Amino acid sequence: MDVMILDEADNIEMLRSLGNEWKTLAHGADYGLPLDVNIWLATMQNLAQRPDGDVLVLVNSDGGVWGSLGMTYRPNHVGPGLIANECCFFVSPSARGGGLKLLRAAEALARAKGCGFATFNASSIAGDAARSGRLYQHCGYTNFETSYLRVL
Repeated sequence: MDVMILDEADNIEMLRSLGNEWKTLAHGADYGLPLDVNIWLATMQNLAQRPDGDVLVLVNSDGGVWGSLGMTYRPNHVGPGLIANECCFFVSPSARGGGLKLLRAAEALARAKGCGFATFNASSIAGDAARSGRLYQHCGYTNFETSYLRVL
């Protein structure tokens, strides 16, 4: 499997089947959070077009999409430099192991953009937060923050 960076010329529809798979496996209803693949696709398109964003896509040799990772880059609000933030990260269960490849590619891209730090989310909505956390820790990340969600 290879990692490509989505650009403005790429058709965002290449991610639709991955988005549909994500929606069927995600736990949004458990948190009162409706999931809409069209909104997710628009978010990914926006990230690909922003100067402070990127979308990395895990593809096989036939061009099939097996995963994606959306990133933003922002100033560090407590110190010097930039921070890369993972916004949406999903790898099809049939391509497990590909997540590590996407993560490492995102880190390399963030370094190239001048980031000194990267944050990744271990979301219960998107899947198994504990499993994601173990992947991040295996890659040298430290758990430092927890998010809370409330329906308004």
